[in-house]
Amino acid sequence: MNLQKMSSQKSVFETVKHVNQEGYEFWSARDFHDVEKHFLQVEKMVKIGSQVERFSKGFQI
Repeated sequence: MNLQKMSSQKSVFETVKHVNQEGYEFWSARDFHDVEKHFLQVEKMVKIGSQVERFSKGFQI
């Protein structure tokens, strides 16, 4: 994808951005209900107790 085409496309953050009355930008988690369409799903090991680990799923944003 060339740079000119990339700059003409809005990021997922821009498409769901809100602006409050004071002009501050914010995002609602509800707007990201289809996160698997926009972000890479990852798994990592997390500690859950004394010397115990398990896989935890998440998303890279």
